[in-house]
Amino acid sequence: MPTSKLRIFIFLVGISQLANSQFNKTSQLGIDLFAKDCLSYRNPNHRKNLKHLKMLLKRDSTLYGKAEYLTKLGTSYFVKNQLDSAAIYYHEAIDHHNNLKLKYYLDDKSMKEANYMLGRIYSTQKDPEKSLKHGNSALFYEKKYPDQRWKPYLLNLVARCHLSLGSYRKAAELLMKVAGDSSYMASTRNKSAVTLRLGVVYSKNYLNIPDSSSYYFRKEIQSALRSNGFQNNLPFAYAYLGASYKVQHQDSALMYYKKSLEAFERNRPSFEGPYEPTTIEVSILVVKAYVSLQEKDYQEAIKSAQSAIGFLNSMSRNTDERDMILDAYSYLVEAHEKLGNYKEANSHLKSKETVLKDFHKKELESKIEDLTVEYETKEKVETIQRLETEKANVDLAYAKKRSQLSLSIVIAILMVIFLLGIFQWRSLRGKLQKISLEQRLLLSQMNPHFIFNVLQNVISMIGDRPEKAQKLTSALGKLLRMNLQNSREDFVEMGDEIKTLEYYMEIYQQTVVPFSFKIILPEDLDIESNRIPPMMVQPLVENAIKHGVSSLKEKGNIIVEFSKGLNGNLMCAVKDNGIGFVGKNSEHRSLGLQILLERAQKYFKRKSTDFLKYKDKKDNAEGYNVVLLQLPMLQD
Repeated sequence: MPTSKLRIFIFLVGISQLANSQFNKTSQLGIDLFAKDCLSYRNPNHRKNLKHLKMLLKRDSTLYGKAEYLTKLGTSYFVKNQLDSAAIYYHEAIDHHNNLKLKYYLDDKSMKEANYMLGRIYSTQKDPEKSLKHGNSALFYEKKYPDQRWKPYLLNLVARCHLSLGSYRKAAELLMKVAGDSSYMASTRNKSAVTLRLGVVYSKNYLNIPDSSSYYFRKEIQSALRSNGFQNNLPFAYAYLGASYKVQHQDSALMYYKKSLEAFERNRPSFEGPYEPTTIEVSILVVKAYVSLQEKDYQEAIKSAQSAIGFLNSMSRNTDERDMILDAYSYLVEAHEKLGNYKEANSHLKSKETVLKDFHKKELESKIEDLTVEYETKEKVETIQRLETEKANVDLAYAKKRSQLSLSIVIAILMVIFLLGIFQWRSLRGKLQKISLEQRLLLSQMNPHFIFNVLQNVISMIGDRPEKAQKLTSALGKLLRMNLQNSREDFVEMGDEIKTLEYYMEIYQQTVVPFSFKIILPEDLDIESNRIPPMMVQPLVENAIKHGVSSLKEKGNIIVEFSKGLNGNLMCAVKDNGIGFVGKNSEHRSLGLQILLERAQKYFKRKSTDFLKYKDKKDNAEGYNVVLLQLPMLQD
């Protein structure tokens, strides 16, 4: 080929490769447009689009959009009511965004949605403090990126938090802003909720403005009774209106309470699965107790009041629930007195006083905290004003005050350094706690005695059973490699975790103690596309071997059974036919299980002992000791 043609050919190839590389490279603008148009959960292809965005971000680590991706992934779990999984992704999105040096528009804007949805999750879980924290963060980002469609929802969330925490005037102020949004109030459901909540805020046990309270309750009743009215809140409106008449007009109170019961029966909600009463069902029980008491059906009054108290004792203590439980106790005491059961009446009266005392204590602590914040805020304002005055004096006599100004600057710099040091110390403390937990996890997963026993068995097999020794060494190497690899990840493929368990139990049964084992999986569970936290099940298996089947004279049996739990979580039951949770074994097991409980709390972002339960074989018809572990499960 002539030299000139060769040069032309090379030039064309280079141009082709350059064009191809530019074609395959994704721009930040492309990511922005894709996120805007394709990631909504209402889009039928949103899960497919999320996977595509994940691939684009993975291809080029310099692109922004990971916080937006994690937020939208969290929302895809939220709409399926898998709140624990959703919360994990929202927290991950916020943490990623906080670590970004440059707050890019796409990721920064996503913080409004992430914080708002977390606020709703914590509100559902009856944690108003955390809900308020994230609600206020969402309002902060709403000011940066205004969107009139979002604002009333954010204000409504924050108003509910203030109502639960006792800041009634602030709640009323925010609810009035929501009520003034015509587009939000165009929805009959939204209008009903806001109107009813305004009536509650102004009622006797809150701001105590009876005329305003009665106005909003009557307005809600009139609106609900229209042909297209939203009637789900009608029993509440009647019940609150009845309560306002209870002291001076008992006939009117009884009339409205009966209307509340009738409205509830007309719109009785249907339930699927285990019955978990909502606030309205509990309030209806309290109303029923009052009506039964007025109609002299004292046994029915006692039954309804006791049922309400049983449910309310497991709920949080906001003002609304406090009033319901106090009313229920009052009706219970009065019914027993009418029947001549004075001993029972006195016992319930003491319980009522205890509830009231506990609530007042909690309310006092909340007010003290509010006063402290108010005092500190006032002190800061005064400090700012003083500094401004000093600055004005410095401007008037700069030369004379130069030394004082220099001293002020030094003090300010020291204060900034001090505050940054505190922030960095808190950050390092959190990281150290995480590292400490991971180190404790690693130490608990791979017992040195276990490795020593395996190696001793390998040495004894080399002479007469070299093939078995080689196979055992290979299995141990795979187990160590997978344990090391998985311990660095927050979530791993479920299939990899099951392989690790199989290697672990196979090595144990060949080298330490003989036993049989079985791993049971649901048929509809895809272990390749689902991910779970690593090395959570292995300590349970180790406990089942060391403190269960190893003490048996006959050959033991271990079953590891996975099943789908509520809210998209995974349940894992480790069963063994060993000696049971008695004596020293019970103590020894609890020490090992404490690490698992801490890790579960870290993943679920809340404290609970429900993540880990165990049952002795003497209380189990199957004849197995059972340890039940709840795990978060994410789907790619």
